[in-house]
Amino acid sequence: QIRQSELHALDALLDLCGRHGLRCMLAYGSLLGAARHQGFIPWDDDMDVWMPLYDYNKLVRIILSGEDGLPKPFRLAATEIPNEAGPFHIWFAKVYDMGTKVVQDNLTKSVSIDEGCWVDVFPYTTLASKDEWEAVRDRFSLLQWRTEQAIFAPKKQTTPLRTLRTKVAAAFMRRKGYAFFLNKYRDLLQSLPPKAEDPYVFDPAAPNALFDASWFASTAALPFEGREYPVPQGWEQVLDAFYGDWRELPPPEKRVGHPFVATLRD
Repeated sequence: QIRQSELHALDALLDLCGRHGLRCMLAYGSLLGAARHQGFIPWDDDMDVWMPLYDYNKLVRIILSGEDGLPKPFRLAATEIPNEAGPFHIWFAKVYDMGTKVVQDNLTKSVSIDEGCWVDVFPYTTLASKDEWEAVRDRFSLLQWRTEQAIFAPKKQTTPLRTLRTKVAAAFMRRKGYAFFLNKYRDLLQSLPPKAEDPYVFDPAAPNALFDASWFASTAALPFEGREYPVPQGWEQVLDAFYGDWRELPPPEKRVGHPFVATLRD
């Protein structure tokens, strides 16, 4: 049920993007699943897509203007889109199937969000050099870490002292408010508009990775759960760069997904 919900959400997003000439392609675990399993990774239910930043920005503008949108029960949630329950809580967008309900037990009480099964939408930009990448990647990493401390319950550390330090840091970040860090993250990303001549693609959600822009110059298609979905034209090189030996299955102890419980709404 979770996987079918995510596929329907993805189809709704791709239909909207198709009507407006926006690029959207499988990313991360979904790209790996398409290449290695022709569908979902057996032990994981994640659905991830990439969008170029300028297309992502246009998608947000379309939603905000009411010019077009996703059909019910789907909705796009992002830091740029007002939410009656409170600020959106993560640094990338999500397409929710609101016919389902998901509760994440590890979120703090400061996060007020009504979630369904989702597709993660990662906007990427381009960079002119590795020097530029080195200048921004740590800033994105720090903003992500600070946001995580503000929205997730502190994890138990290996020593009591580290546990105490983590709790103190989390308390400070929560007082500051996760929206403060997400706004800084969004502003930093928007200060890096993509340029056609730039040789690198950069997704700040994975700040330690840098891709060749030619791999994203156009899209190809790969089978996924009996359908075909767009992927970067250099999908093999992307997977090599991000995962290494992705063709081999990881050992059983590393086959860990992102478990959550989803229910159907009345």
